[in-house]
Amino acid sequence: MDKPHLRKILTVTGLLLIVLGFLALLAGAFERQGSSMAGVIFIGFIPIAFGYGDKGPLLLLLAILMAVAMTAFFALSRRRAVRST
Repeated sequence: MDKPHLRKILTVTGLLLIVLGFLALLAGAFERQGSSMAGVIFIGFIPIAFGYGDKGPLLLLLAILMAVAMTAFFALSRRRAVRST
């Protein structure tokens, strides 16, 4: 199997696992009473944030802070990679 074909298979498999995991968490959250949930989904560089429940706003703030930190780490690592080449 050539590497570009394997790369496509692994990418699609990884994305499917992420979506399935998100759906499983979402289904489990709706099953229990009084649960809270929040998350941030990036589509390109556009963040979509959501949250519900009594602890939803706090979890939403935490998710947004984690997304900002993740973006900053990505930008810094990309800058280092560009400088080293």
